[in-house]
Amino acid sequence: ISKEKLTSPRILLIQGKGSYLFSGEIRFGKEVFYDARVRIKDGDPRQVTRIFYKDLPLAMAASGNLSFKGTSKEFSGDGFLDAPGGTAYGHAFDALSVRAKLLTDRILFPAVAARQGKARATGSGEIDWKGNYAAQLDAAAVDPVALGLLLKDSQVQTTMRFKTRGKGNVAHPSFEVE
Repeated sequence: ISKEKLTSPRILLIQGKGSYLFSGEIRFGKEVFYDARVRIKDGDPRQVTRIFYKDLPLAMAASGNLSFKGTSKEFSGDGFLDAPGGTAYGHAFDALSVRAKLLTDRILFPAVAARQGKARATGSGEIDWKGNYAAQLDAAAVDPVALGLLLKDSQVQTTMRFKTRGKGNVAHPSFEVE
């Protein structure tokens, strides 16, 4: 610890079944600059995003690495998380793997893979803080009932495979399906 910076080689926090190994430094000056890394094992990613950004609609125990660098106005981050099950933005999954890059004006998702039962999906995309997005998704073995395309008591038993691309705002989403 000095007047100019606070350096932490490693701090281990344990909460419930999850562990968070933090390292990095905070430099004090005209603006506070942080350069931090965290390794999560079976932890709630919201515990980390709340510190540097805000609470996200996630319910899972995930493992992976995250890094953050910058000030409160100009920042970036990078990371990957794997989760064996849970929900993200209201959608349930049995397995999820996400690679993300945080920028000052948006989050990039260069690689996302999810599995729910026999259904599989892979994709990529980005979303900005105003809700504007661009995304592409390839899905296979998807139950049309899960998408609301068939009633639950329908006699039709089938699965779907499709590719979709979308661009717009989350308030008025627009997707094209192949």
